[in-house]
Amino acid sequence: MAYLRKHEHAQLSERGQSFLSTCGDLLRQMQDQISCLTKLAQTKQGPTATGPLQLSVILNDALSRVEQLLADEDAHVTVDELPSVRGDRAQLTTLFQNLIQNACKYVPPTRAPDIRISAEREGAWIRVRVRDNGIGVPPSMHLDIFRMGVRAHAEAGYEGTGLGLALCARIAQEHGGSIGVESDPELGDGSTFWVLLKSVAAPCSKDADKLGESAAGGV
Repeated sequence: MAYLRKHEHAQLSERGQSFLSTCGDLLRQMQDQISCLTKLAQTKQGPTATGPLQLSVILNDALSRVEQLLADEDAHVTVDELPSVRGDRAQLTTLFQNLIQNACKYVPPTRAPDIRISAEREGAWIRVRVRDNGIGVPPSMHLDIFRMGVRAHAEAGYEGTGLGLALCARIAQEHGGSIGVESDPELGDGSTFWVLLKSVAAPCSKDADKLGESAAGGV
């Protein structure tokens, strides 16, 4: 594919160039799917570490992974002061990377992404919120979008694998927490995805997981 783009692109007809571009898009989607499925398989093993983590460090890691995307989309990101949580650094970085990518992706073409990341303490838990100014998620899809292969806006032409939010849900659940979304497209104020994670003060064992499930209201 790379060879054709570099050496033969100019020799192709307009139809051939269009076909090559479509093949390239499909290849990227397959690569994204394979990457997500690999991460899902790895997440089934649970967090490799559950030590105290500064959320600010996690968000810095996630933002650095999508730095080029943020620049390309002229996105503005505000990160409030964040507490510490218990968890696996690599997995939580992947979770917030996916949420930030979605906040950039599902925005009207005429609007620059505006993302705010905040957190609040709820007893022994920390609820982290990622708010965007995008197209929103219909209330009927608030649970389904966290299931594998489900895409809320496929018919609108937005690209995606339908695996990113499923991966986020798996990571949150493996950490004893949960994930959800607050959004109504009719209000026109975007979406707020939230993740419930154990605070540093929370027990390390699975005994606290039931509390997280009852306090969450998500998946």
